[in-house]
Amino acid sequence: MRQSKQGSTSKPSSNGKSAVTVADMLQARASKRAAKAQERRAKSEKLKEEGNALYRVEDYTNAIECYQKAIDVHVHGSAATPVLLTNLAAAYIKLEMYGAAHFTATEALIGDPKSVKARFRRGVARQNMDMLDAAVTDFRTVLSLDPENQETKARLGFVEELSLVNEGIDTGYSDDEFPSPSEDPELEDSMSDSSDCEHGGNDIPCKFYNHDGCAKGPACRFSHAPDNKSERDALGKNVCSYFLMGLCKFGDNRCSYSHSREYLPEKGWWTTAEGLTSARKLYKHARVLPKEVVKVAEDYVAASFGRLGKDKAPQKKKSKNGRCQSHAFLYGGSDSEEEELNEYGFTNSDTQELLSQGVKPWDDDAYDVLAALRDGY
Repeated sequence: MRQSKQGSTSKPSSNGKSAVTVADMLQARASKRAAKAQERRAKSEKLKEEGNALYRVEDYTNAIECYQKAIDVHVHGSAATPVLLTNLAAAYIKLEMYGAAHFTATEALIGDPKSVKARFRRGVARQNMDMLDAAVTDFRTVLSLDPENQETKARLGFVEELSLVNEGIDTGYSDDEFPSPSEDPELEDSMSDSSDCEHGGNDIPCKFYNHDGCAKGPACRFSHAPDNKSERDALGKNVCSYFLMGLCKFGDNRCSYSHSREYLPEKGWWTTAEGLTSARKLYKHARVLPKEVVKVAEDYVAASFGRLGKDKAPQKKKSKNGRCQSHAFLYGGSDSEEEELNEYGFTNSDTQELLSQGVKPWDDDAYDVLAALRDGY
């Protein structure tokens, strides 16, 4: 029976016992989330301190591992996550892994657009990637937030001179400042600290779970967990981010995710015009990243956050000429590259459907995903 958040209508009971109201369900989930969140925060803080200790003795490789683990267990969207990402970016810079540092610092800025450290470190990464105009933008933004930052002043002067000599290098960004420090941080109350959120299955979202409920529970081979294409609501359903942005082409009946806003948090990026604009800009940004950043970003997300394949980075198959397939179809490549994608046995329509779900045609599970989408699970 459908009802409002404030109602107390009972759910039907099949065993004759007292029915459970939606309010009871919400309260039970809230209590469980709070306990789980506290446990994760403590574990994440311990890993962060271990990473900081390793960083201080210049063991940057193991520091990165600690920071990544801390991010993995931390409550998504909480204020500490940008700090962890900023620390991780610093360690990447020490190892001269500037593409990874650039991506990670940008992720930190999305969570905290006013972070001076994250923006400075992204500027350093951009400087070393010859993205000179973009680096100048970051350093100037840092000084607008912290006018007495001497290290940034020195960096800015050097990079401005270098940029004039070399005339900079086109970054491919429509807005080098993104995200602007005037934007609100990405506030997201965690709805992902129940046992359901840990049921990743085969990483393909369970349509039954996100709509009317999955009868198989932990035995389900599909994922009940949140991912980077959805927002968790108070009942544990994963709501389609593209639906919230007004971009989902599948509709409620075909989409693997919920299309209901009813139990989402009252505050979120989807509740304001500014938030929706930022989300759509993020979506657009993913399509114009420099190629070297795209590769690092995908590998990093896969390995560090476990959202694209747990602890396994995405595998790329090779074309007939022996080179790795690019993500040309998603990021705006040539017609010849689009034809190469079709060599995997998918029509253009199939390819678009897979890409809209975050699955590449060369992924090992691409055929299973497409079959699941077509069969409605």
